[in-house]
Amino acid sequence: MKKILVVILFAIFSFNWAFSQNFESLVDTNKMWVVLRNSAAGPPFYNGGDSFAYKFQDSSLISEEYWMKLWESNDSLYSNWELCGYMKQSDRIVLFMDLSSEIDTLYNFTKIQGEMITTEDCELPVDSVTRTNFIGKNRLTMHISDHQYYDVKYYEGIGSNAGLLTPLYNCWIGALRYLICYYENGELKYHNDRFDSCNYNTVSVQNQQKNIINIYPNPVADRIQIDNVEINTTLKIYNSIGQLVYKRLLTDKNNRLNLPNFSGFCLVQLMTSKGDIIYSKQMIKNNW
Repeated sequence: MKKILVVILFAIFSFNWAFSQNFESLVDTNKMWVVLRNSAAGPPFYNGGDSFAYKFQDSSLISEEYWMKLWESNDSLYSNWELCGYMKQSDRIVLFMDLSSEIDTLYNFTKIQGEMITTEDCELPVDSVTRTNFIGKNRLTMHISDHQYYDVKYYEGIGSNAGLLTPLYNCWIGALRYLICYYENGELKYHNDRFDSCNYNTVSVQNQQKNIINIYPNPVADRIQIDNVEINTTLKIYNSIGQLVYKRLLTDKNNRLNLPNFSGFCLVQLMTSKGDIIYSKQMIKNNW
């Protein structure tokens, strides 16, 4: 009986030791993620989508706490950056604050098998918690298979195989996400072998400067301004649960449009007459 007890105690100690090793921080200014956002759930995974880079730079004191600024870029050289929110990490929990000051738990690596990851939009079950070798390190890994499109894994220090901002956005319908590349200190550390390139933005920075598409303000209330678009471009806006709430054919280069009555996160997309997505941006809709 004593031998059995010793074995059990040793197993518990070994398990706790394995999961109490130094935990790598996700919020790190030396890291950069490139995420593909599109509508393809199977090969070819790239289907008219575009890629976005994310990085941290600088911090802000908000309500007596420091939050790292999260920046997003989607030009072909990832040289133009736009603030898209704030993040901070406390031990194994990562919080995200959007530009409207709404806060949600982005990652919670304290969860165990059988528990639920709960966000504002959905609940996802944790199927397993293990350690796997990913990007050169034995990382704490949470596997979540009950997802509408594909298996999702959350990796310590990296985020997820569906992008940095998952799971906050992974319940949205109509926009799939894949982590395609990951950098540390400017060096490529990971390239998803499903994709040929780390960049799926075909418009050069030089051309963007001459005729850059501009959609503003963000947050937006009742009217949205869209500048420098090709005539006969289609505008589509999806709400936070993936419902198409607004669609319009843009017949002018510059457009000022009245929006319907809805609020929260929305996905704004511009499409060619052939249905190819040429611009995609997450925005916040407020009813002031």
